[in-house]
Amino acid sequence: MARGLTRPLGQLVRWARRLGEGDLSLPVPASGRDEIGFLGRTLEQMRRTLEARDREQRAMVAGVAHEIRNPLGGIRLYAELLESDAELGPAAREKLRKILRELEHLGSIVDEFLLFARPAAPSPQPVDAGVLATELLEWLQPQAERAQVRLECAVEAGGPVRVRADPTQLRQILHNLVVNAIDASPAGGVVRVRLEPLTRGVRLAVEDDGPGIDAAQRERLFEPFYTTKPSGAGLGLPIVRRLALLNGAQVELERASSGGARFVLRFEEEG
Repeated sequence: MARGLTRPLGQLVRWARRLGEGDLSLPVPASGRDEIGFLGRTLEQMRRTLEARDREQRAMVAGVAHEIRNPLGGIRLYAELLESDAELGPAAREKLRKILRELEHLGSIVDEFLLFARPAAPSPQPVDAGVLATELLEWLQPQAERAQVRLECAVEAGGPVRVRADPTQLRQILHNLVVNAIDASPAGGVVRVRLEPLTRGVRLAVEDDGPGIDAAQRERLFEPFYTTKPSGAGLGLPIVRRLALLNGAQVELERASSGGARFVLRFEEEG
């Protein structure tokens, strides 16, 4: 009798944990005609409703992004043609450069919309997360220098730190987290990427020297379109969570020793 009660309850707890992390794809595991079965059927109805709303939202976002992308490409093309005009004066050329910078910014937002709405199915493979993180930090170094922020990467292992993940999606996850950390850090601050092998899996952390994230913001941190920045679509962290789930990882927010934010990815098994 005890096993008959604890087993389905344990399954419901594990399912609820995945739901809390944002995974709406798993059906509720409970069955039967007792109270636990009724609870399971009610939760399954809730899951299906949430999943349908999520699909509708992502379809709407993808449709809007496609409608914006086409005319945006045309505007950019004509702006580039005008910029190459030899008869254009210095003042007009500078204005066109500003237009092109804004178009590039809008293009990156549209790309975020599409990535959030329709992330590609992952192609997991063994990836050396240390090498990937080092290469990404080198690529982001100019952006960090403009913000007067130092980038550090520490691998707490004697050899490669391997995870099983889609390398392109893992790079996107790290890119979003590091860019957010750069934006949050003050001039002279440090953004640290740390990789640590665990007994089962790998822990990957990105932390900053910023002011941290208060309790009110934590509640909505992974909510689509929620942002505290003056610019951006508020999709960076939702994309991180969605891609992490697709690659079998968990994302958690901790407080760094410096008082800033620390985002932690946990991969359950090494590649």
